[in-house]
Amino acid sequence: MKSKLFFMILILFSLGVRSQNLNFPDANFKAILLSSSSSNEIAKNLNGSYFAIDANGDGEISLLEAQNVKELKIQPKYHQTGNILEVDLNENDPILNYEGINNFTNATSFSIERVNVPTQELNISGINTLKNLSIIFHSSDLHSVNINNCLNLDTLKLSSVRLTNGNILRQIKNLQLDYIQLSYEFSGDRFLLTDIENATQLENLELTSYHYSSSSPDFSLNLSNKSNLKSVLIDGIGFNDINLSSCPQLQSVSINPKFSMAYNLLQIGTLDISNCPLLSTVDFGNDYSGSGITNLIANNCISLKKINTLSKFLNTIQVNNCPVLNSIELYTASDIQMSNIPNLKKISVDLFTGNSFDASVATNLEYLKLNHSLPTQHLHQQSIGKLKNIKVKDNLALKKLSINNQPIQNLDVSGLSNLQDLQIGIYYQNPIEELNFFKDFLHYLNAENCTALTDVNIYNQVGLIDANFKNAYSLKRLSLDTSPYVSSTKLLEKLNLENCSSMEELIISNAKLNDLNIKNCTALKTLEIDNNNLDQLVFDNSPKLETVSLQSNKFSTLDFNSLTNLKTLNFKDNSNLQSLYLKNGSHELIDYYNGFSGLNNLQYVCADDFQVQELKSLANRQGISPNINSYCGENIANLSTGIDSNNSFISIDSDEDDWKGYDANGTEITPKVRATYSGWGSADIGTGVNSRWITLDKLAGNYTYKSKEFIIPDTATDAKLNLRSLSFIRNWTYLVKINPDGTEADTEITRTSWMRDGAKGWLNSRSPLVENYTLSPGKYYIKVVVFSNNNSIRNAIDVNAIVTCSEGILYPSNKIAQKKLALNTQKAIEENTSLDSNSKVNVYPNPTKETVNISSEDNIEGIEIYDSMGRLIQTQKNISTSKDLKIDIKGSNGAYILKIKTAKGIILKKIIKQ
Repeated sequence: MKSKLFFMILILFSLGVRSQNLNFPDANFKAILLSSSSSNEIAKNLNGSYFAIDANGDGEISLLEAQNVKELKIQPKYHQTGNILEVDLNENDPILNYEGINNFTNATSFSIERVNVPTQELNISGINTLKNLSIIFHSSDLHSVNINNCLNLDTLKLSSVRLTNGNILRQIKNLQLDYIQLSYEFSGDRFLLTDIENATQLENLELTSYHYSSSSPDFSLNLSNKSNLKSVLIDGIGFNDINLSSCPQLQSVSINPKFSMAYNLLQIGTLDISNCPLLSTVDFGNDYSGSGITNLIANNCISLKKINTLSKFLNTIQVNNCPVLNSIELYTASDIQMSNIPNLKKISVDLFTGNSFDASVATNLEYLKLNHSLPTQHLHQQSIGKLKNIKVKDNLALKKLSINNQPIQNLDVSGLSNLQDLQIGIYYQNPIEELNFFKDFLHYLNAENCTALTDVNIYNQVGLIDANFKNAYSLKRLSLDTSPYVSSTKLLEKLNLENCSSMEELIISNAKLNDLNIKNCTALKTLEIDNNNLDQLVFDNSPKLETVSLQSNKFSTLDFNSLTNLKTLNFKDNSNLQSLYLKNGSHELIDYYNGFSGLNNLQYVCADDFQVQELKSLANRQGISPNINSYCGENIANLSTGIDSNNSFISIDSDEDDWKGYDANGTEITPKVRATYSGWGSADIGTGVNSRWITLDKLAGNYTYKSKEFIIPDTATDAKLNLRSLSFIRNWTYLVKINPDGTEADTEITRTSWMRDGAKGWLNSRSPLVENYTLSPGKYYIKVVVFSNNNSIRNAIDVNAIVTCSEGILYPSNKIAQKKLALNTQKAIEENTSLDSNSKVNVYPNPTKETVNISSEDNIEGIEIYDSMGRLIQTQKNISTSKDLKIDIKGSNGAYILKIKTAKGIILKKIIKQ
C-alpha cells in the first residue's frame, strides 16, 4: 500500500514539474519564442512540423512545451535593398541574455542569428540530443560561447563568436568558424588552432576572417593525416603554412587569404596537399586581389584535375605523380616541378619569373604560356622576365607556345608538327627602362617542320639574326613590327621560308637580310623586303606574287620573269643593280617618278615588248641609259667544253651538258668529260683555264661535235666570238648559222696547223686563235670536226669559246646566262689595269699561291671571288665583324677579281694566283 502511494506521489510530482513554467529573463528572447507558430520557421516539433511552442496559449512556456521542440531558429529582421534581402542592422529588439535555452532538452538543432551580441556569455550545455549548433552575430564585437556535455553535437557554426572551451571540437565533424580573430582565440591556455588540429572526428572545416593585420601571420595549421577530413575552406586568414597532406578522404580544398593591397601582405606561406588520393578540386580564388599562396606542394594527388590560382606571391609548385592533372593556371611562379603527368595539357603563367623551364615530362602538353606580363605600366618594376632557357622539343602535342617579354636568345621548336601559335613578342611598357633589344633577346629561331603553325608574333625582336620556318606549310603571314620605344633597325640576316605554301604576306624592312629563301611559297602575294642587304633572291615557284618591294638592297641581278601575276614593283635604290629581268607577261606598276632612282650601275633590262619603251622613259627620267630589250640575254655566253649551264667545271667522267657528238653515220653520242694529263694543252684565249677536254671514246675515223645554239639579237652591232679548239690530231672548226627556213650555212673559222712534225692539235701553237670574230644577228652553233687514223689516239677535243654582245645573248631554250661582272670589269682584267686606285683596302701577297690577306679600314661584311670570265666561283658571307681576314682561292692558276663588301660600300681587287 505504501509503495503504491509512493508511486502516485512520483507521478504527481513529475506532472507538476513538466507543467511548471520556465524562466526566460530576456523579454525579447521570450517574445520571439512565444511568437512561434505553424506559419513561421521559429520552431519545429518532434514530428518535424513548424508549430507554436506555447501550445495552450497562456503566454508562458512550460517544461513540457519546451521538451516538444526539435529545432529552434532565432533570426534577425530583414529589409529589401533593390533585389537583395539584407539584415536590418538597426535591431530594436536585441536579445542580451539567452538563459533558458538549455531547457529545450530534446532539441537536435539550434540556429541563432542576430545583430547584437548578448551581455552574458552564451552557455549551451546538457543537451545530449543536440547535433547541429549555429550562432551568428552581425557585429564587430566578439562574443564568447561555452559548450559542454552535448554528447551528440557534430556540426558547429560560429560567426563573430569565441569558443571558450575547445574540448568540444574533438567530437565535431563539421566545423565553420567565421569572422574569427586568431590573436584572441584562446581557451584557457589552449590555442584554438591546437584544438582544431586535435579534432580527430573532423570531416569538413571552414575558417573565415576579414580582420587584416599589418604584420605577417605567425600561425600554422597542421591537419595532416586526418583520416576523416573531406573538405577544407580557409578564407581571409593568413598562415605561415598549412599542411593538409596524407588525408585519404580529402576531396576539396579552397584557400583564399584575400590579399589586402593596403598592407601588401604575404598571406599564406606553404600549402601542402600532397598524398591526398581523392582530392579533385583546389580553389584559390580568381580575382587579382586574392590569394597569397607562396609555395604549393601537390605531389601524389592522383585525382587532382586542375590547379588555378591568381596568387601574386606564388614561387614554386610541385605536381609530381598527378596522373589525371589536366590544367595548371597561375598568375605568377618561378618554378614548376613535375613528373608523371601524362594528362597535363595546359600550363599558363602570366608572370613567370624563373630562369629556365623544361617541359619534356609533360608529354601531352598542348598549351604553354610563360609570359612576363604586368597588368599595367609599372615605372618601378622590371617589365622583362628572366627566362633564358626553355626546352619544348619533346612536346610533340604542343599547339600554343607563348613566352612574351622573356630574354630567350635561342629558341628551337623544330619538328613540333602540331604547333599552331608561337608568341615571342617584347611588349615594352616602360620607356625609361634601359634595355638592349639587340643583345638581350631572341637571336636564333628554328621552327622548321612546324607544319601546323599559323600565327607567329615576334614583335620588337629586333635582335633576331637567323629564323628558319622551312616546311611551315600553314604559316600565312610574317612581319617584324616594332613599337615607338624600339629602334626600327633590325639585325635579321637569314630567313628560310622554303615550302611555306600558305604564306601570303612577308614584310621585313630595315634589317640586314642577306639570305632569304622563299622557294615554293606558292600562295605568297605580298613581299616587302626594303632596306636590307640582299644581293640575290630566287623566285622559285611563287606564282601568285602581286606586290614586291625590294628597295634599298644590294642586288646586282633581279629576275622577275617567272612572276606572271605581278602588279606592283619597287626595286629603286639598289645601287649595285646591273641586270633586271621583267619579261613575265604582266604590266606591273612601277613608280613613274622614282621607279629607277638610285640605279646608277644598271646596264641591262629585259622586259616584255609592250613595256620596253615605258621602261626606257623611266630610266631616262633618272638620267641613266641601260640597254633595255625583250631578248632576256646576258652579254656574255660561255660555250666552252666541260662547263655546265652554271659555268662550273663538270666533274671527270660525267656527261657533257651542252655539246653533242656524232659518228660518220650521224648517230648521236653523248660526250664524256675526261682527265687532262701532264703535257696536254688547255685551250687558251687569254683568260686562263676556262674549259675541259671531252671525248666520244671512239677509235679512228671522222667525228663531229656540236655546241648548243645561241641567238644574237636583231639590234646587235658588237657581237664577237673568241675561240680556240684543241684536239689530239686534226680538227676543223666551223661557225654554223641556222637560217629562218632551217637550212644551215657553215663557215670555217679555224683548223689545226700541219707542220713538219705532224698535226699536234693538243698544242695551242698548232690551233690558231679566233679573236674578236664579228657575229651578225641570227641563230648559231659551233661545230668541230675531228679525224684520227690511229686507234691508239682518241677523238677528244678542248674548246674554249666565249661570245660577247652588249644587246644580250638569247638561247633558244630561254636559258639565261649566269650572272657575271660587268664588261668594264672584264676589260680591266684583260688589260691588267687597276680597279681600285682610291680604295682603302689592301690585298696581299699579289701574286699569291693560294692564301690572300685582306686588310681594310672598315669592317668587312662579305667577299665574292670571280674568275677571269667574270663567273662567280666562291662566296664568303656572315663574316664576324673584322677588318682583317684570310681567304684561300680554290680555283686554278690565273687572274681573279675579289669583290669586297665593307661597311661603306663595294671594292674590286684584282689578284693573280700562280
